[in-house]
Amino acid sequence: MDRPFDRVALVVLDGVGCGQAEDTGTEFPEDVGANSLVHASQVKPIDAEALRNIGLQQIPGLTGLQLIRQTAWNHVRGAVGAIEPRFAGNGSPEGHQALMGHRVKTPYRLFNKTGFPPELIARIEHKVEGVVGRPVKAIRYPETDDINGEKFFTHPSIGNVHYGSRDPSQPFFLPIYASSDSLVQVALHLDVLPLEMMEAIARAIRTRALVGEFANVARVILRVWRGEPGKFERVSELRKDLGVNPDGLTLIDHLVEKGISVFAVGKTAEMLNDRGFSEKRIKKGDTDDERIMEVARRMREEPDDRFVFANLKYTDEKSGHKREPGLYVDHIEAASRGIGAVIQAMGQRDLLVVTSDHGNDPTHPNHTNHTRECSPLLVYSPRMIKPVELGVRESHADVAATLAEIFGVEDRIGEGTSFLRELLAA
Repeated sequence: MDRPFDRVALVVLDGVGCGQAEDTGTEFPEDVGANSLVHASQVKPIDAEALRNIGLQQIPGLTGLQLIRQTAWNHVRGAVGAIEPRFAGNGSPEGHQALMGHRVKTPYRLFNKTGFPPELIARIEHKVEGVVGRPVKAIRYPETDDINGEKFFTHPSIGNVHYGSRDPSQPFFLPIYASSDSLVQVALHLDVLPLEMMEAIARAIRTRALVGEFANVARVILRVWRGEPGKFERVSELRKDLGVNPDGLTLIDHLVEKGISVFAVGKTAEMLNDRGFSEKRIKKGDTDDERIMEVARRMREEPDDRFVFANLKYTDEKSGHKREPGLYVDHIEAASRGIGAVIQAMGQRDLLVVTSDHGNDPTHPNHTNHTRECSPLLVYSPRMIKPVELGVRESHADVAATLAEIFGVEDRIGEGTSFLRELLAA
């Protein structure tokens, strides 16, 4: 069979949803009414030329989307659809694994507003003591763990107290917090410990504390801070995610087995616990601009990179969770400019897929966590000469099935329905 595409770039716009999913009302009732893109655009209309030209305004679920300009359907060059989430949970690991053809069926362990059980806190304190060599006391937010990281660390009883741990003769105060995702988050300051010891703390929590009944926690996130009290700021580029292996094979496993080169940009490799990615084949990047321009560079200059898997996280981390819809739109527009650069770098046998892992409505009033929404789906190749409707897809695994067919491993993906035939009609 003649394979129509040689290379694929898959760009995940983290936390970008296009309206509530079929199961929102029954499984996630607190998310009823969420629509990340529409609600953000109603606060600040979106100017996103590249996304618009490959079909942004025609995505199912975006009735009421406010754009600065429109692109008529007959001028769109791309395939347009949306994806229903079928995986258990509402987090980034579940979404990224689903895009790679593995559906998480058993939900990861959540802590939510109840915080961490006392036995887990005691275990974390004990294991971290072995790293820092002094008594450890976990500190948490006064009323709830279900909180934004900046609000958490800048609270005087958290960040300031931890900052006082610079004195090695004093106990070490360890800021840890939960959220609606399956997470243990640890926030540490660069003046308190060297980065190597911070990473050792995160590994100790992941490998020695989260065992037994707590083994099914999706991620430990190390969040690094700097600055003086009253001026603390997060150092996003030093963030580290420590996950768990998917409990089944993914598209990455099958591509690597066949010798097809894969490259991760941003946090995508971490969402699969780095499985299938060598350290030299991962570019974390300091900013979303740097990340999307790395995708463009690889499409332009690295012909041996067959699959580039990228995540842009600012719509989630820096604006969605913070409930800042204007900033959310700014990040959509910046992503669109970068995607325009990717499009310019593509050849006739290249394919670009733009989608998301979950929603994060920046106007949602019920909480500041992810929202259960469908994901937008936009697909482009320079060979496309007309628009194509992909409809509402039944699963994120449809992306994996399509890529598997492109790369000749379609017999190894057990879930999802390929839409390659529809793309070739464009």
